[in-house]
Amino acid sequence: MKGTYYDEANTDRLKDEYILLLNRQMRDNGYAPRVDIDPDFTLEYDSVNNEWKFQLSVYGVFVGKKKAKEVSSLYGYRPSYMEVSDEIGA
Repeated sequence: MKGTYYDEANTDRLKDEYILLLNRQMRDNGYAPRVDIDPDFTLEYDSVNNEWKFQLSVYGVFVGKKKAKEVSSLYGYRPSYMEVSDEIGA
């Protein structure tokens, strides 16, 4: 994911929100997030336009759309399954 924002004070909050968003998008497409690989978040300040440009990479493994709703995450090849309270949107 690539994007731009204008207030550096929002960096941590936006990063966390975008990671959640990407995890939901991945799960909708049949991917389970890898928790043993940290998300990669890079920032670059554009002084001409007075803005922050970022790039975020979150890693996952394709497990199929049905299985992605059951698996909360993968650590290496080991799946961790969701409990009822962990379901997205619950």
